Amino acid sequence: GMTTKTPGVGSAYLGGYRDSDGDWLDGSRNYRLTIPPNAPMKQFWSITVYSQATRCLINNGTGRADRSSRHDLVKNADGSVDVCFGPGEAPEGMENNFVKTVKGEGFFVYLRLYAPTEPYFERSWALPDIEKVK
Repeated sequence: GMTTKTPGVGSAYLGGYRDSDGDWLDGSRNYRLTIPPNAPMKQFWSITVYSQATRCLINNGTGRADRSSRHDLVKNADGSVDVCFGPGEAPEGMENNFVKTVKGEGFFVYLRLYAPTEPYFERSWALPDIEKVK
C-alpha cells in the first residue's frame, strides 16, 4: 500500500546518491536541489537526509533531517523550492529550506511524493540533479 502505480494513492520514492557531476554526496560540501513547481502529488512532498554509513536519519545535532512542502519554505518566483544541504549554517534567508550535513560523512536523500499524480507516472515532471554550491 505504500508504493503503487495507481495515481493519487500511496507514495513514490526518488533517491539521490550522487550530485550532478556524478560525485557521491559528501557531508563536507554544500549542495542545492531545486524542486520544480507543481510537484506531482495530492498530499505533500518530503525530502529526508540519511547517513550513508548507518542508512538511518542523519545525526546532525539539530534534530531535523528533513524538509517538506508542509513547512513554511521559501519559494522561488516560479513556484519551485530550493532545498539546501551543507555542514555549516544555512544560507541567509534559507533557514527553513536547509538540512545540516555532517563533515566527513557521506549521505543520501529520498524525495517522497505522497499520493503521486499522473505527471509522476507519465514522467512529464522531472526532478533535477542535486548540484554542488561553489
